[in-house]
Amino acid sequence: MKFGAIDIGTNAARLLVGEVVNESGHSFVKKISYTRIPLRLGEEVFENGKISKKKTDHFIKTIQAFKLISEIFEVKQLRAVATSAMREATNAKKVLEKIKNEAARLDKEAAVLPEAERVRKQRELAEHDRELQRKQRELIEDSQ
Repeated sequence: MKFGAIDIGTNAARLLVGEVVNESGHSFVKKISYTRIPLRLGEEVFENGKISKKKTDHFIKTIQAFKLISEIFEVKQLRAVATSAMREATNAKKVLEKIKNEAARLDKEAAVLPEAERVRKQRELAEHDRELQRKQRELIEDSQ
């Protein structure tokens, strides 16, 4: 089954599509697709304290693009999380509500993720990626 993760960060929104793979008794996430859109939400938030209508519209279009990509890869579960810029924006609730409405319309889930949890999840993904690379090297070495 394919899964998708959307990370709405201060500078960019990212979509990672992956699939859980079991090999030799170990499970890991196999990266299928990675898309990055430079939204730059932090520029406005850290300067003006809020996210503009224009950036909000770009944000929604990004979510729509991620939905299409997810459909192409036949993603069964997709989770979106927003981090620093959304926590600090004075209009975060309003923007998040628009995003949640769009997410609901697209049958997806949106949430604000605490920084510590976001960092932990990024480390987990990085570890899975390193493990996959190690296993690929082992397979190549074993086949030679």
